[in-house]
Amino acid sequence: MILEGIVTTLGPDGSLNIAPMGPIVESPALDRFTLRPYTTSTTYRNLKALGEGVLHVTDDVLMIAQGAIGRIDDAPTRPADVVNGRILTDSCRYVEFRVTQLDDQEERTTIHCEAVARGTLRDFFGLNRAKHAVVEAAILATRTDFLPLPEILEQYDRLSTLIAKTAGPQESGAFCLLQSHLHVIARRRGVPIPGYSKVVSPPAVRIRTPGRLHFGPLAWGPEAGRRFGGVGLMIEQPGVELRAQRSGDWAITGMMGQRPRVSDFSSRVLFQLARKMDRARAMATHLHLDRAIPEHVGLGSGTQLGLAIAQAITLLNGSGELPVQRLAQLSGRGARSGIGIHGFERGGLIVDGGHRAPGSVPPLVAHADFPDDWAVLVAIPTAPPGLHGEAERLAFRDLPPMPDSLSDRLCRLVLLGLLPAVAERDLPAFGAALVELQSHVGDWFAPAQGGGRFACPEVAELARFLTDRGLHGVGQSSWGPALYAFDDGPPDRRDALLAELRDRFSLRPSRCFWTRASASGSSWEPIDLVPPETLASGH
Repeated sequence: MILEGIVTTLGPDGSLNIAPMGPIVESPALDRFTLRPYTTSTTYRNLKALGEGVLHVTDDVLMIAQGAIGRIDDAPTRPADVVNGRILTDSCRYVEFRVTQLDDQEERTTIHCEAVARGTLRDFFGLNRAKHAVVEAAILATRTDFLPLPEILEQYDRLSTLIAKTAGPQESGAFCLLQSHLHVIARRRGVPIPGYSKVVSPPAVRIRTPGRLHFGPLAWGPEAGRRFGGVGLMIEQPGVELRAQRSGDWAITGMMGQRPRVSDFSSRVLFQLARKMDRARAMATHLHLDRAIPEHVGLGSGTQLGLAIAQAITLLNGSGELPVQRLAQLSGRGARSGIGIHGFERGGLIVDGGHRAPGSVPPLVAHADFPDDWAVLVAIPTAPPGLHGEAERLAFRDLPPMPDSLSDRLCRLVLLGLLPAVAERDLPAFGAALVELQSHVGDWFAPAQGGGRFACPEVAELARFLTDRGLHGVGQSSWGPALYAFDDGPPDRRDALLAELRDRFSLRPSRCFWTRASASGSSWEPIDLVPPETLASGH
């Protein structure tokens, strides 16, 4: 008999892996069972290295769905009682086990396990057709590489009937997460999504986005062919965190200073989606902003917030997980740069190819995963806000066309400097190419920012300080005043530098911090509905 469960294992470095898995069991006691992970899986590698883990039995189908598509980030756990492992505290019961025999001669391994400890955490809910539909959908979601995608889409359409008839909020949210994941894969492969496909909407969602560093444009002027282009990096912090749920009336709560901006983006999205007020009322959404990127400092706050709001409203109102280009159109983003748009979808180092025509989203022409051991420093000095809105539009209008020789040099620095250095994990080479690129961009920006390479003297002073301390790739993000720099040295060196920076330049922790590149861009998850007054209070 195959039991659908979740296995947690630890890697040699102590990292936790959570994976849905169907062990072959001999009895309900789970004294002995067999796991069949593939040799490519983290579960197999961890069990081969350490030989122990924890098997969980649960009725939490949202956790199963998240695990199936790699979206479990913060599941609550506690240390195991006997083995070196972690117990999922939201599961119903668990069995700590050790490997007794491992056969990895075939691609799909056979691992025999024996229980060494067990425990019960709560009662099992019981049988429910919607829960079983989510489990089946989760299994199908792990097989998109070797089952025909149109067949999987058809099976999802049949399963959605069970969700509509018998699901609670958790089951609806879990199925929506899986269905959206599948639709994203279908669009990337060019597989048509059946017109009759029933899109399941979650009752409430949480959206998280990264921030954005913009290293500079690559072309500008009437003879450039394509306008702007650019290169930049998505970073984990600061980012946007937005909760949204369907509501009887439109409401915006959370960070008070950002509410007008949230309202503006919501109105744009609503205008695009629904021209009639009766439909607008039917789409009423309560948006609560828990965290935001500082405005007008060069970290991409507008694009990330606009895309998050567009995604929240469309997810809650039956549109599913739309392509990021459509979210950009709905929220009115991407008039110049495509870095934040493509970075919202995938994170990492982004190069966009510029606009061919007004109103289009610049195409993604290069993407690279950024080394996770390269720390990113963000410092926002006390300085006037960077150019934005009408002032930014006028600045680009008045800037001289970028000479072809300069555009050629910038493109060469990206193609033969930044991208190879990232591929080879060569931080000094990356930093040198980035500093040269920034110097050219800063000189071209100079007429619009007081004649200097940086936004103002305060920014220039801080940039010199970072360079003198031996950091790599020091530069200004977009119009500033935010600066960035990179380091791969020991943590104590970074801690000491951070303390010195904050003290010398009187910077609050929220305006001077270390972060890392975002590896995957934005994420969303279904969450439970809460009373409006509870959401408004931030809980």
